[in-house]
Amino acid sequence: MTAAASAVPASAVILLRSAESAGFEVFFTRGSGGAYRFPGGTVSREDCEPRLLQRCCGLTPEEARRILGAQLKPALAIGHWVAAARYLFEQTGFLLAAGEDSGDWTPEGLSAKQASSIQGSFSFEAFLKDNRLICDLGRLLYFSRWQTGPDGGARHDKRFFVVALPGGQKPVARDEAAEALWRAPDRALQLFTHQQLPIGFATYTTVRTLADFETIESVMKEYGRKRLE
Repeated sequence: MTAAASAVPASAVILLRSAESAGFEVFFTRGSGGAYRFPGGTVSREDCEPRLLQRCCGLTPEEARRILGAQLKPALAIGHWVAAARYLFEQTGFLLAAGEDSGDWTPEGLSAKQASSIQGSFSFEAFLKDNRLICDLGRLLYFSRWQTGPDGGARHDKRFFVVALPGGQKPVARDEAAEALWRAPDRALQLFTHQQLPIGFATYTTVRTLADFETIESVMKEYGRKRLE
């Protein structure tokens, strides 16, 4: 899939959690067009800026470029990862981060004022700085690339990333995720076949690929291995 030069860089996040019985489920949100999709959006200028990258760990710009392709500048390559982490937080409340002086971050310490600020004019860098947090990009594994659209008048050169649900976190109500749901890959495909789960081609193909895996661990092992190639 070759992206046109005019395509807008974008990222999407495939969020997985263990199912109650066996296997795993995938997180979907319903977009403005009515179709279910993965959290995500366009890469912003801030996503590629050094001051935000200084509050990230787990991946270097050079590593990101090696994974996504030499046609990208290192700052834009890692910007795809940053955008994925940012949209995951903005649209669902899940944050891939650790405290500067401690372990995994949990949302209990997030004040109502801080939570409401995410709905408006939101700076991811400022949020991380104010809360003494480091965004862990290493948890996001590169999954695939799609040219999607037109969506809102623009085509997107979209990179998909997969990540396991952060421990101890629950989704936060967001306008973008007003109709969010978890579904096992096989169940999602059944619902799509019966026209009960509208999803686009890229989303369908992604879910179909995930249906070949039995556990989250097997998914993460496969795409973690590809990072080393």
